[in-house]
Amino acid sequence: MINAQKKSWDFRSTLKTVAAGLAADPLAKLICLALAVMLWMYIVGSAEIQWEFRDVPVDYTDVAPDLAVSEDSQRHLSSLRVSGPKASIATQVPADFKVLASLAGKREGEKWVVLSPENVASPRPDIKVERIDPPSLRVFLERVEGRRLPIVPKLQGEVPAGFKVTARPKPETAMVLGPSTIFLRMTEISTEVIDISGRRASFNMNVKVHKEMRSIRNVDPENVEVWVDIEENVIEKVLDGVRVELQNPVPGRVVQIKPEQVSVKLRGPQNVIERMDATQLRVEVGLPADKQFHLAVPRALNVPERVEVVSYEPALVRVSIPGQ
Repeated sequence: MINAQKKSWDFRSTLKTVAAGLAADPLAKLICLALAVMLWMYIVGSAEIQWEFRDVPVDYTDVAPDLAVSEDSQRHLSSLRVSGPKASIATQVPADFKVLASLAGKREGEKWVVLSPENVASPRPDIKVERIDPPSLRVFLERVEGRRLPIVPKLQGEVPAGFKVTARPKPETAMVLGPSTIFLRMTEISTEVIDISGRRASFNMNVKVHKEMRSIRNVDPENVEVWVDIEENVIEKVLDGVRVELQNPVPGRVVQIKPEQVSVKLRGPQNVIERMDATQLRVEVGLPADKQFHLAVPRALNVPERVEVVSYEPALVRVSIPGQ
């Protein structure tokens, strides 16, 4: 009969063998490291935790058609405690949890709505609602009232310097339905944001009318066409000391111009007018025809495009030929 001798497992020897194998094969090192990281992430992500979300919004349902929830009603939970895998909870925000509070059968006045975890719809099946705070909410129900309010386009950003913006919606008003007390705070209703940053040309776009208060039941129309007019600012500027020159001077002939300088009032785009000075403008007058002198109207010749001359001061200058 042969007795088989059972060998004991030598841990140190095995560890040395594995280490030697890893040292000989760098790729094996990387694979092992990756597997270790993945295993760590899985263990950490699947760990059960408890978490508390703050200011979780509440939606009221089953409101009678002739009533609306007042703006003074409680519309957020102070806290919502949940439990579940850390990886699932970490990706959620308070708005992901749907808290529904039914107002079925409730009429006008102050009411209290009792809530429980069953009122909360979790965004993931592996996240469990443990506790809500407060367990009841104070609600005010008011009669629905309708008013037609002006629509104000809400612009964001700035156009380049020297431009001005005006915006007009079509239609200009909207019918707003909601609890009567909101009209003590609202005198107009705005659109969603329209970005005008850097724009130089007019445009139009279709935008939604913004329900600024959650208690608004309905807005008609829900969308409007907004025309945004972007134009250059038109300004006036007086250039003093603009030299008056003779048109087509004759060599050797002496001509006197009085005054020798005039003021010129210009009107045009702000970006053009603001850069102009008296040295950039040329003003001329003509020679007397058959007289010793005449009163001539100054005439600016090199006026930039889109710029017009409003007036000269003085409006007439004396042009004379001495000794004639």
